[in-house]
Formats: sequence, structure tokens, C-alpha cells
Amino acid sequence: MLDFDFFHARYKYDPISGLLTWRINTKGGGRAIPIGTVAGSTVQTGHRRVMLSINRDGKQRMYKAHRVIWLMMTGEWPRLEIDHIDGDGTNNAWANLRLATRSQNNMNKRMQSNNSSGFKGVRRNGSGWSAQIWLDRKGIWLGTFRTKQEAHAICCEARIKAYGPFVRNA
Repeated sequence: MLDFDFFHARYKYDPISGLLTWRINTKGGGRAIPIGTVAGSTVQTGHRRVMLSINRDGKQRMYKAHRVIWLMMTGEWPRLEIDHIDGDGTNNAWANLRLATRSQNNMNKRMQSNNSSGFKGVRRNGSGWSAQIWLDRKGIWLGTFRTKQEAHAICCEARIKAYGPFVRNA
């Protein structure tokens, strides 16, 4: 069973820098990894992951570093998602991590790169601009407005009311 003691025996965590480093000498990619080396690598999702051999047959398993850190700091596997408050998935400083539902975590995402209005939740609708937010996987239609700035203001207000401190409006 992978638990608090298992990870503490292998990693050292600095809550200020957010770095997990190796407590033991290990190997990775056919090379030696000395004690004190930063553990894991950053993957396409923008999060840091660590890999461990978890049994005698050498099978390895990948873990999100922020979930391992949560276990190391609280003694429990996180029951929800872990949200990076500043939106930087590589910043695992303890003050930057918080438990979140999927909806709360999604509210803290940056605007998608294919957004053409320049505002989250706002899109062209005929001669106006429509505003919509998502609440617990359901789209909430907020109306159509003359300008995209008006639609954006309504979206911001609705998101703040629904999600409070988890909202990233830009």
C-alpha cells in the first residue's frame, strides 16, 4: 500500500519552493539519480509527475506530484482534485495548492487559445454577444448583449457568485 511513509521514505518536500527531491539514490532512464535531485518531469498537461517502482517485479506507476505532496502534507490522499491557485501546474508550493471540485478547478483555468471574443464565456451570436457560464456541467445561459464587454461583465458576476475564490475571469 502506498501511503504517507512510503512517499516520505523516498521524497523530501520543500513547502516554500514546492519541489520534491529524492531522499534516496535511484535510477531513471538508465542513469543514476543522486539524492537531492528534483524528482519527476513536467508533462504536456503542465503538471509535474513522478514515477516509482511500486513492487518487486519492477512495474512502475506515474503519480501527479501535487497529489503526492498533498498526501505528504496531510497524511491522506486527496479526495478531490488539487487546484493550483495561480494556475501554474508546476508551482507546487504548499500555499498554492487547495482541494477543489472539478467545476471549481475548471473555473481557475485560463482562457482557451481558440477563444475569438477575448473573454471567457462570451461568443458572437448574430449581431450581438452571448454570455454563458458552466455550473456543475450544465450550461447556464445569461443572455445576449449589444457588446462583448457587457456580456463579459455579466459572465464575471455570475461566475463570482457561483464559484467565489476559484474564479479566473481572464
